[in-house]
This record gives sequence, structure tokens and C-alpha cells, in this order.
Amino acid sequence: ASREPSARLVDLPMASESEQAAVLHDWPLSHSPALCEQCVHTLFLQQARRTPHAAALLLPASDGGGASEGSSLLRSVTYGALAAAAERAAKELSQLLDKDGGSDRGSSRKATPTSVP
Repeated sequence: ASREPSARLVDLPMASESEQAAVLHDWPLSHSPALCEQCVHTLFLQQARRTPHAAALLLPASDGGGASEGSSLLRSVTYGALAAAAERAAKELSQLLDKDGGSDRGSSRKATPTSVP
């Protein structure tokens, strides 16, 4: 930040290159094998069940164009809201595939949405 005082916070790296390399390549995943064996969507749904009101995403605020470029206004999307949107999308896709007869699917397995209890 001191090297680029005019840079936006969102554009600044959160870790040095060596720290990023350590996290992405050097750290063994053997200390948590259960995480490695689960699909990302399963892990996401587990997190959504645990913390439905926690922020899952930070997006630029849609203020109708009133914010100046480079504005730091953000809006958050909670895990619960994101899981609900994913559920709606899965149901809609499933209905479209069922309506189409699934002729373009690479698999004969019927698509089913995943719910968050």
C-alpha cells in the first residue's frame, strides 16, 4: 500500500508471492483429509447451514450508476441467500432439462437440486 498509495484496497495483494506459494503449493493437505474428500458444493452447503447470515460474497454496490468509478461501496451476499439462489437455479435447470427430455445431457442421470435444511 505504501508503494502505491492511490491503489484501491481491493486491488492490493493480501499476501506476498512467497506466502501465496506456501499456501497454494507447499502446505500439505494431509492434515485435513476430510476436506479433500468432499466436493466444493458440499462444503459450501455445510458452511451455509452453520453460518447462514455470514457474508459469503462482497460485490460492488449497484446504486443505479451514482457511485463514482473506483468507489469502495460494497454489498454483501450471505451464505443463506447464496444457497437459496443456487437452489432456485438448480430447480430451474432441472425443470428445463426435464422439459427438454434431457436429450443434450451427457449422462442419463436425472439432475436434482441440492437443498439447505
